[in-house]
This record gives sequence, C-alpha cells and structure tokens, in this order.
Amino acid sequence: MVSALIGVYGFLLIRFTSIGNKKFALLFPGAILAINIAEAVYREFEVYFTYQTLTVDPGGILIQGGIWNIFNGIAGILCILTLTGFAGIKVSKDASRDMIWPDMTWLYIIGYTIWNFAYVYNCISTRSLYAGFGILTAALLGEWMFKRGAWLQHRAQILSLYAMFSLSVDFQNFAYFSVLPTYSENVLFGLSLASLTINIGVFAVMVYTIMKHKINPIKQEIYIHTPYYKKTMEQSKLA
Repeated sequence: MVSALIGVYGFLLIRFTSIGNKKFALLFPGAILAINIAEAVYREFEVYFTYQTLTVDPGGILIQGGIWNIFNGIAGILCILTLTGFAGIKVSKDASRDMIWPDMTWLYIIGYTIWNFAYVYNCISTRSLYAGFGILTAALLGEWMFKRGAWLQHRAQILSLYAMFSLSVDFQNFAYFSVLPTYSENVLFGLSLASLTINIGVFAVMVYTIMKHKINPIKQEIYIHTPYYKKTMEQSKLA
C-alpha cells in the first residue's frame, strides 16, 4: 500500500510539475510498479514456505500455502519482465494532463490483472472481493471508459483510496459486507495456474515482437504497431 501511495504522489509530480519533462522521471512509474509487484512476489513465496496448512496469520487472514504460491510468484516475476516502453511515457496534452503509458497495452493489463487477483486470493483471501476483484475491475473500467493508456494512474489512485478507506473503516466486520472465499485448493491451484499460463503468453509475445521488429526494449517502445497504441496516442492528443 505504501508503494501505491508513493506512486500517486510521484505521478502527480510528473503530470503537474516540470519534473515530468526530465528523462529520469520516466523511470519512476515502471520502477514503483516493479517494486509493488516484487513485494507481492515475496509474499507469495513467504506464504508457501510458512503456511503449509490452513492457518490464521498474525494479521488475522486465513491462509493456505501451496504450489499455487510458486506458480503465481513466477507469474509476478514475468509481470516485471514484461514492463516495456518506459521511454514513451508522456503527459496527455488535454485538460486532464493524465500520465500516459502507451506501450502498456491491454495484453499486459489483462496479464497483470489476473496475476494480481490470484495474489490477493492466495495471500489476502478474506479481502479478495474488495481488494482484488473490486479494485482491479474499477481500474479496467477506467482504462476502457475514460482514458486509454492511463491504467497505471487509475490503478494507483484507486488502490490508495481503498487502502485509506479500509484502514479508517473496517467495513468487512459488518456481516452484510463480509464475503469469504471458498479456500478450495482446486480454486487456488486453477487461478494461479491460469495466471502463470497467461503471463508466459504475454512474455512470449513480447519476445517475439522484439525479435521480429529488432527492437531494443530498454530504449524503445515495442508495441507502436498495434491499434491500441495508436488509439491511445490519438485520444491523448500525442499523435
């Protein structure tokens, strides 16, 4: 949650101050997202090695470790490796001045979304409906309905708002809002396997695209040929 809040403040500086014109600032969005993912990957492996039976952790969360944690931990590492196009991050030229990451296409967003929901289900199970499904769906709707390319901005803002609200009001203590997962090993296994499979696919597409177009992924954007990239640039008046 701390990394999400740092991300929100950092994105605001990029959007509304001269810092956004500095090349080093373009590294910040990818770095803060990678750190956030790495925190979750660490937790997946920690749960696997610590909670081999259904156990309540010190935070009051019911957790069951298993091979699914390894699957999703690897998927999280792939989510970091498939972050591309830092050099192309820009501020939109419309009134909203959104932080736009054109190279972060639907392909990556879907892979990340499934991985993150699997992480929440595996490691923060009692809050998986709200901290997982609710937040992730809201970010997807923001990308689809309001502004293409601003998914990371939407994601960080929504996560931070949820964290501040849930830490102030523990609404899930009310029976009406308490929705518990099944704790089924089949569901845990299947969800994490799907996450790993999809993110292997995202990684394979990235490698194929880099090789086909002979792109340097560190210095160049790799999905500039896609309709999503082109529409994102047009919508933000960056084309």
